[in-house]
Amino acid sequence: MRATAMSLPRHALRLAAVGVLVLAVSVGLTGCTPAPTGRSATDVEQQIESIPGVENAVARWDAVQSGFVTRQTVGITITVSDGYRIGDADGLIVWLARQAWSLGPKRPGSMGIRLEDSSGKAVEWGWKDALVKHGWDSPVTVGDMNSGGLLILFDSNMVSVAGESWPGPVPETPANLFVKN
Repeated sequence: MRATAMSLPRHALRLAAVGVLVLAVSVGLTGCTPAPTGRSATDVEQQIESIPGVENAVARWDAVQSGFVTRQTVGITITVSDGYRIGDADGLIVWLARQAWSLGPKRPGSMGIRLEDSSGKAVEWGWKDALVKHGWDSPVTVGDMNSGGLLILFDSNMVSVAGESWPGPVPETPANLFVKN
């Protein structure tokens, strides 16, 4: 004998109705707007490398696990071409914070900045004055910035120049970030 709606117990019909409802809601919700995502590392690298005075750029987005907490972080390393120096430290740090805020599949909680010459030695670029100008007077530095360290900024620093909404818009490249010696 074939089961019909009339021959099934009431609780089975209710369970089937709930299942159909859950399926319908699930299908409906998947049609909602997807979570936003930022630009790819390749897009950021290409924009940075298009600037005269930049030999190479590496941009990374990583999820860093610490216990039960996962933090998203962005790292940007720029190799400055021989014969060039940083022309506008303030403009550079703001622009890099905006670059970081536009990058990755999730909102970053921190960013690391490293500027180096073609031999891999850290470049002095006036980052301390630029941080003070923006009230970012408590950065975390790993190593000695003059001998190859990494400057780390937090999401509050990026938000202060790029806005709360993530991902931020693709920042236009300002003039004179890098100038000839």
